[in-house]
Amino acid sequence: ANASGQVGLMSFTTNVVAYIGTTKVTPVIGKITGLPVGMTVSTPVTTSNEQILTFSIADNSTLGSTSSNSGTITIPVTSPVSTNLKLSWR
Repeated sequence: ANASGQVGLMSFTTNVVAYIGTTKVTPVIGKITGLPVGMTVSTPVTTSNEQILTFSIADNSTLGSTSSNSGTITIPVTSPVSTNLKLSWR
């Protein structure tokens, strides 16, 4: 980030993977929450039974403020088990 707290345009990906025993299965992802202003997430793309999420940050975003410069994004997996994955940002 620059001196004003603005970040540059960027994106990153994460893969959500699930297994039943030793068999990889395609997980089902629910509504993702906790995205800060300036960050978006793509619709999951399925490849090799994995759900690939691409997070993008808009150019000159601050993503937070002096009182809130970090947070947690919740990625709910609804199948084959129900769980919440957490992705922290700062």
